[in-house]
Amino acid sequence: VSTKEEENFRKNIRSFVYRVVCNGPFLFAIASYIAVTAIILNVPALRGSTFMEWLSNSDSGMAFFSAFVGFILVFRTQICYNRWWEGRCLWGTLIFAAINLAQQGQGSFTERENFRRLCSLIVCFSIACKNQLCGLSIEADGDYLLTRGLISKTEYQQVLKRQGWQPYYFLGALRDIIDIDLKMSGQRAKLHNDVYSFKGSTTDAQLLMMDGALGQMASIIGDLIRVKATGLPLGYDAIFYFIYLVYFIVTTLSWAIKLQWYTPILMSLLHLVVRCITELGTCLEDPFGNDITDLPLEKFCQAIEAQIAAVFNDTFPADTSYGRAWPARRATIETDSSVFDSSNSNSKRHKTRLGVVEPLTPTDDCFEENYPQDISAGQLSNILSGDEDEEV
Repeated sequence: VSTKEEENFRKNIRSFVYRVVCNGPFLFAIASYIAVTAIILNVPALRGSTFMEWLSNSDSGMAFFSAFVGFILVFRTQICYNRWWEGRCLWGTLIFAAINLAQQGQGSFTERENFRRLCSLIVCFSIACKNQLCGLSIEADGDYLLTRGLISKTEYQQVLKRQGWQPYYFLGALRDIIDIDLKMSGQRAKLHNDVYSFKGSTTDAQLLMMDGALGQMASIIGDLIRVKATGLPLGYDAIFYFIYLVYFIVTTLSWAIKLQWYTPILMSLLHLVVRCITELGTCLEDPFGNDITDLPLEKFCQAIEAQIAAVFNDTFPADTSYGRAWPARRATIETDSSVFDSSNSNSKRHKTRLGVVEPLTPTDDCFEENYPQDISAGQLSNILSGDEDEEV
């Protein structure tokens, strides 16, 4: 990993230097400084004109112009830096919201596979956000997601076919799995009059807290996309570069008589400094990408997965009867349609996103201590499908 990071750093440095130095405008500017200086020094009529003498002696005017141009440069760089800082703060809030949602699920979910899916979807959401901001599809990390078991192949293909923004798919899937787990736990607690202590018995309060966390995540990705899509106005940059063009022309004419052939050297160095700061501001304007100043989105996603894994392993340690820690999981089993009422539109929406949730039965080992073994699978299906009037 260190070698890869060093290679990317060197690549970004070379790219930055190439954009600043080895491009047409900068080389053309150097040639222009040399040509203008040569013309002024070798044309006596131009060198001894009243305008050139007035310009070369206007030290106070040039000092004011230089201060004004420096203020514009600092102001533009500050605007670009504020955009970079906003992106950084939004990602920090996104990391907090993702971990907070997992911790809320830790205290609310009663089914281990449902909680595993919740954690997996949070990680997938963060990776989808990273790719969305970099102008890529989640396909860029498809091999990683599939090999880590964070998403099934069927669902992965479904995400790729989606026309809209991919992070919002995972937000919808998160709402589905929260709704299903809290519905299961709430109905079971109601069935037994809270004789058995289920974590999800207070479903209304828990659902409100989780929905608030999901709303925060949706708001953050919306703000991140806004930062990505809305740069500086074209008119602002056009005026900025026009002022700099005038400044470099006037400065060259002002210094040519006094400094003579030192003028091209000093003007080239001044142009290089201004060009570096301007290019730095342009990189800061879009903080999502592969430039040297861009935010380390890959590390942010790794941090989210590491913390989500810690929350999951704290809930279901590897040395328990479950036997395996994050992100290993049991083989994918399609959801049993009998568990959900096919006449319910919400159930149909759930089934399109629940390819990784196992059907629950009374003999599942997750109910060994908390669920009575004398209820049949058919009765449980009626309970979970919302038929509460049937006697058990």
